[in-house]
Amino acid sequence: MKIVRAFSTGIKRATREFRMSLLLYLLNLLAAVGLAFAFRSVIASGLDSSLSISELMGNLNYTVLQDFMVKDGGELSTVFNQILWLVLLYMLVNTFLAGGILSLLREQ
Repeated sequence: MKIVRAFSTGIKRATREFRMSLLLYLLNLLAAVGLAFAFRSVIASGLDSSLSISELMGNLNYTVLQDFMVKDGGELSTVFNQILWLVLLYMLVNTFLAGGILSLLREQ
């Protein structure tokens, strides 16, 4: 029962700090949108006018996936490198924000 009470107390305190919740939401959204656009551009350029994407929707067709990796593997590798750097930056920013959040909640 203590877990449920602690969770509900945390939710109540977070809703009182609307700006903090909004900042955290926007930072998470920004990180997710950056990754989504990177993946979308690689997949769109690799499978632009191909009808083989419909084969991947139903079940995994390894031949289509392998052709995509051979043709656009370099671009995909670039996206994965961007993901690595974005994850490291996200973790660093989140660490500093967590310290500020804990300090703010401790003061109340």
